[in-house]
Amino acid sequence: MWDTVLELQRREEELQRLRKLLEKLKSQRDDYLRQIDEVLQEERQIIAELNEAIDSIRHQEEKLRECEENLKRSEERLKKVRKAEEYRALLKEKAKNEDCIIKGRQRLQELKRQKTHIEQKLKEPTRVKRKTQLEEALGELEDDIRRLEKKYQESYEEFIAFCQKVPPDILEEYQKLKEKVGLPVMVKVDTFGTCSYCGTKLPSSLYSKVIRGEKVICPTCGKVVY
Repeated sequence: MWDTVLELQRREEELQRLRKLLEKLKSQRDDYLRQIDEVLQEERQIIAELNEAIDSIRHQEEKLRECEENLKRSEERLKKVRKAEEYRALLKEKAKNEDCIIKGRQRLQELKRQKTHIEQKLKEPTRVKRKTQLEEALGELEDDIRRLEKKYQESYEEFIAFCQKVPPDILEEYQKLKEKVGLPVMVKVDTFGTCSYCGTKLPSSLYSKVIRGEKVICPTCGKVVY
């Protein structure tokens, strides 16, 4: 009977171990996903800044073309004007357009420098490397999880099949013990006569029985000691 109980315990503890390991790996996966999301969020922010810079450059180029066209029109009109007052007004308009062009070109250069800086940020080696490492680690972890899930499922099916072969009275006794003291239901005694689960030193009368190959109940934790 007790050999069967030990085997039931061994198989169920293995399932318990696999479940805990799966939980740990899935927690690691969640952590990797969170870190990757942080990197992607940072990238999205930089891309948004880059798109904004591109739009600003486009807008500035349009504004600059408009100033250049206005200057060209002012120069053409200056060639045809006859009145002094109108001439002075056109000169003022021409100067305004020239100033618009100078400032517009300066602003365009500034925006292009900003765009270059943002592009460099997007390609920043440390972040790119970190993202690659995280994605590779996540891929390996996903493989480990799939393998472990398969192993757990196989072990679970084997455990169920084994339970079906166990005599009902032994299975019932095992379930009762498990409900009463939890896993493990059976624990070894060390060479000093101490329960390996709770550390209680067994009375000599009980330890003697264990030495003779009998199974006894630990007076402290209630586990079956062997």
